[in-house]
Amino acid sequence: GVPIVSVKFLQRDGGQDKFISFFAKRARGLMARWMSTSRVKRVKDLAGFDLEGYRLDTKAGSEFELVFKRPKPAAKRVS
Repeated sequence: GVPIVSVKFLQRDGGQDKFISFFAKRARGLMARWMSTSRVKRVKDLAGFDLEGYRLDTKAGSEFELVFKRPKPAAKRVS
């Protein structure tokens, strides 16, 4: 009787949204930590997740699939 919600993390790269497993895995961990510290109680509260540039794309998802996207991060400079 409990709905299952799927969450996707995508990155905009070269004009396309891409699933990059390394970053998606990191984002899942960030979201899990954020959920525990924010004491999320409802699915709609997940829309507030905004770490590391991720934002909910309401047009890309549905009631049971949340899609978070972010722009490709700038390359880090090595000093």
